[in-house]
Amino acid sequence: MEGECETEGSDNLEDNNDDCPDSLSRSRVNINEADNSITEYRVLNSTTEVNKRGPTMMHKVHMRPFENREAIILNEFGQPIGPVTPEKDTPGEFSRFLGTIARDYGYVPLIYNSWHYVSNKEKMWEYVLTKYIVLEESKDWVLKTMGAAWRIHKCRFKKKYLYKDKDNKTKWNNRPKRVPDDDFKLLLVLWNKKKSSGIKDAYLAVMGKEYVGRRRLYGKGVSNKVLNNTSPSVASYVVPGEVIDSLRAEVIEIEKLQLVDMRKKLEKEYEKRKTELEAKHAKKMEEFGKQKETMVDEILEKLMSKQQPSVVKQFLT
Repeated sequence: MEGECETEGSDNLEDNNDDCPDSLSRSRVNINEADNSITEYRVLNSTTEVNKRGPTMMHKVHMRPFENREAIILNEFGQPIGPVTPEKDTPGEFSRFLGTIARDYGYVPLIYNSWHYVSNKEKMWEYVLTKYIVLEESKDWVLKTMGAAWRIHKCRFKKKYLYKDKDNKTKWNNRPKRVPDDDFKLLLVLWNKKKSSGIKDAYLAVMGKEYVGRRRLYGKGVSNKVLNNTSPSVASYVVPGEVIDSLRAEVIEIEKLQLVDMRKKLEKEYEKRKTELEAKHAKKMEEFGKQKETMVDEILEKLMSKQQPSVVKQFLT
């Protein structure tokens, strides 16, 4: 099945531990000492187990109202690249949210052999649009991301509920409650089929299978057709109209604030200049008053010096 992980020796699980008694006999260790050492190891191992966190649930996003949707900015390939702030990584949150949808058994049961046959993709896309503002250009990337997350989830599910237990009875008793009984029976039938294990090419083991119409190193949703229709010299961005309107409103608000700030600065500068001019004018008027008094005194002295003493005396009295 496409995308499923393989566990080496899964077809011979019953024979994995057959050599344990032989190893004890070859090492010539006393049975009691071996039991004590095994018991001690189990005790130590049990005390060092670490509680692993469960899968990401993203309850906050799933409970988000429609009117509080967050917008996603795309690059020229329809891949989310923003917005990213020091406080929040929206593209990362968006990717984790898609993973929770892919793990939802109500949307994507594990009984499908391939993501290609999943029939609820449109419903999944419509649900994504109720939580985020995403343009149609990103639909291909969104579905491929959920497909990759579904294959990883299927691989881990198979490892936990198929390879962990040896016989079908134990697997049946340990089956997860979220999977219907009929589906789990079908999974046991499908997954118990043996697969031929051939020698894999080293390059394919690292890079994975090459798919027609896809390009490596570009991420999901990029094909030869997309690259041919994209200019390599110009990096474009696909931004939802809501983001443009929001940015335009922010720009207008910033311009208003700048105008208000500029007006305050001009008024402050005007008051400062007015105060300086008034101070200079008052100082000049004071100096002019002093000069005026001095000039009047000098003129009177000159006039009185030209008059007869009797006239001056009469003027002063």
